[in-house]
Amino acid sequence: MSKPTVIVYGATSYTGKELLNYFDTHPQNAEFDVILAGRNGAKLQTAAGDLQKRHETVTCRLDNEDEVRNLVARGNVVINLAGELRYTAWRADMQVHSGETMPRR
Repeated sequence: MSKPTVIVYGATSYTGKELLNYFDTHPQNAEFDVILAGRNGAKLQTAAGDLQKRHETVTCRLDNEDEVRNLVARGNVVINLAGELRYTAWRADMQVHSGETMPRR
């Protein structure tokens, strides 16, 4: 039986790097594989080089249906962290969860 594979798309984002560090230091990290995926191959190679465990990288554009289909077929779990994180949306979400009030401008 093969190990489950987790695909992290958007692996070079801040959240992606944090998640990869978590997976890299997880006590059971030998029991699953992680594929780093995103649009920029050079950034993916850099992110993979920062980890202790070796990971495959896959360059894939979300507007290319064949590339996405081939990538998704390789994993058991896909975590999509791609997309723009706007400060105001993040701040509003933090306000809701922390009970803080956002300063008015």
